[in-house]
Amino acid sequence: GPVALYELDGELLAADLLRLRAHLVRRRLERDLAGGEIAAQGLLSPAVVRRPGPEVALVAAHGQALARLGLVVEPFAEDALVVRAVPAALSGWVEAADLGALLDRVLPWLRLHAQGKSPLEAGAEPLSHGGGRDPAPRLARRFMRELVALGEPLDRAPGLRRWRPGDLIPARGGAGS
Repeated sequence: GPVALYELDGELLAADLLRLRAHLVRRRLERDLAGGEIAAQGLLSPAVVRRPGPEVALVAAHGQALARLGLVVEPFAEDALVVRAVPAALSGWVEAADLGALLDRVLPWLRLHAQGKSPLEAGAEPLSHGGGRDPAPRLARRFMRELVALGEPLDRAPGLRRWRPGDLIPARGGAGS
């Protein structure tokens, strides 16, 4: 995936933007969920996604759990769902073409949740990998600022590698080097 390279305080930083974005989105979703539910962003044009009848029935019976995760999905026909909103943390990343893949990731969680085997908080994980277009390398600095604002050490952020000059340039040895 896309990688951003830049210098920070004399060190080289390499950011895997997909992993870093997924981490930040997950943190946003968890923060929202701590308040009771994840904020939803309505789509300008609701999208119809074809799904087998059992999946449509699952959403009809348990769609309120998805709505608490910021994903507003309703049955549209015997073999289709209409997606009306996505979590606000994903609104800039998910396009209509990605909604089927997003549902593919979240419906297994919904099946477990419907059986009482998965808490609502666990639903944030499949949403955090919302897909969508690749983030531009220019967003790396914004992602870094967000990590710092969250109080996360850059050394522990997923998708981020840090090198000091001595790590990249071998020390000169004895004679003949």
